[in-house]
Amino acid sequence: MDIAILGFKGCLGSGLIGADDLLTLSCRMLAKQGQPKPFGVLTVSFDGRPIEDGKGRTLAIDRGFEGAKTPAAIIVPGYVCDGTNALDVMYGCPRTRKKFFNGLIT
Repeated sequence: MDIAILGFKGCLGSGLIGADDLLTLSCRMLAKQGQPKPFGVLTVSFDGRPIEDGKGRTLAIDRGFEGAKTPAAIIVPGYVCDGTNALDVMYGCPRTRKKFFNGLIT
């Protein structure tokens, strides 16, 4: 089972990296020696390229969303809103929209 954290232009860097860090730590704490990991954690973007967070920092991404195997859950971090930009993440990628409406936890 994988948990994907979706990075996108303008997202909160702490929401992306913080979720990745906390889930990775949780996975390590829950893992039992000699057993498979209870879950995998990966950061994804729509095209697999690094993203620019809301502060303008470039953040590395593990892979593209389209190339990742279907995750059990997708975490979508918040974004930096200046009152003029609208969040259009869920409609930016057909697979995201399809999985969102088919009941994946987000």
